[in-house]
Amino acid sequence: MKKKSRFARYSMQDKALLITGYILLGLFVVAIIIPMIYIIVASFMDPITLQNKGITFDFEKWTLTAYNRVMSNAQIWVGFKNAVIYSVVFTVVSVFITLLAAYPMSRADFKGKGFFNAIFVITMFFGGG
Repeated sequence: MKKKSRFARYSMQDKALLITGYILLGLFVVAIIIPMIYIIVASFMDPITLQNKGITFDFEKWTLTAYNRVMSNAQIWVGFKNAVIYSVVFTVVSVFITLLAAYPMSRADFKGKGFFNAIFVITMFFGGG
């Protein structure tokens, strides 16, 4: 006995809604990917050629000059170092503080559990900025 596909089991309205959703999702993905491809291709092109002719797929006019200029800038490496340090330190601190708060909150006899639970929930919904 042949099984019906999952799509065949839907009503006509459900199929129309699914197809519309997939088309909108596809358009959204295309609207995100095309500018990203443009940025990546433009980053390999000579700025003068890009300004005069736009995007060309003449690979002889492509250069790595932009990447050389960015990587030779000392401020980029300071930014990378800061990003790594902040990510590691704040992750460790956040896990440690969460661990210290989770144990008392798991105890039934903890006085003030309702108050602190409300504080934690409020801060989850409303960020500090």
